[in-house]
Amino acid sequence: MINLPDQNSPKKRSFLSQNRRIVLGSLLIWISSIGLALELKTLLTPGNFPVGTDPSFDLTVAAFCFLATVLGSLVLWYGIEEIEKRIEDIRQQWINAFALFISVLLVVDFISGALILSAHLSFEADYHPTLLNEPTPDYSMPAFAVPISTRPTPTFDPTSRFMSGPIKSALDGMRVGDIWISLTPNRDAVRFVQVFMNRIQCNEQDAAGSSTLAIDPSEQLLSGPFQIQEDRTFFDAQDMAVIHGIIGTLDQGVGTVYLRYKDPGTNRTCDLGSFEWAATLTGN
Repeated sequence: MINLPDQNSPKKRSFLSQNRRIVLGSLLIWISSIGLALELKTLLTPGNFPVGTDPSFDLTVAAFCFLATVLGSLVLWYGIEEIEKRIEDIRQQWINAFALFISVLLVVDFISGALILSAHLSFEADYHPTLLNEPTPDYSMPAFAVPISTRPTPTFDPTSRFMSGPIKSALDGMRVGDIWISLTPNRDAVRFVQVFMNRIQCNEQDAAGSSTLAIDPSEQLLSGPFQIQEDRTFFDAQDMAVIHGIIGTLDQGVGTVYLRYKDPGTNRTCDLGSFEWAATLTGN
């Protein structure tokens, strides 16, 4: 008797292999496409990567998800072609070669992402941000005497409107203090301006020449009122300060202020220089 080979076993094993490819390809497409969509949302959302941050790790994750989606599509297509018996040897070879190429890219992308993540973690562990509110001069500089009270303390008026904001150096943009502006209710005049300065350098001029000193944290008051013109500008010059500004229609103001100090004991003066300020409405 001739033993006929079992024709059903190979067919059964092949059928299960085809189903596995279809299921594996579908799962790979589904999972990787969700990951790709989430990464694209993260990358395209404004504000997720402010100036100074590096999105390279998210880019590698997005590339990995994209390559995984392509690989899943190849596996799914291969399984469908096998079931419908449309696969040819030459096509099978090209699919296998392309799948191998995508797999190599996935490995390279994974290694790159791991290296980038490791570099980011190492950088964050050693990173110490520069505080822009730190004063410019070194504390080893000799200090210039500052009057204890250059102006009387203003009286708070609940009907006033207040604006506040930073004062910055015109040279390096570093924040050196704060400004507080009191306006009349209809914003047609400035009642007073308070200037709060960090420790900052000043220049003293005398017969011997110029010397650089430091002003300790101090406060100065520019008493008003002074009128806001029709073009929304204002100007005031006093013994120790000169201020110029523009009060815009959007409850914002910008301008410059020139400051100097006088030693009440010796009448020596020290010029801080000119600074830029910007303020926004903080009161009613």
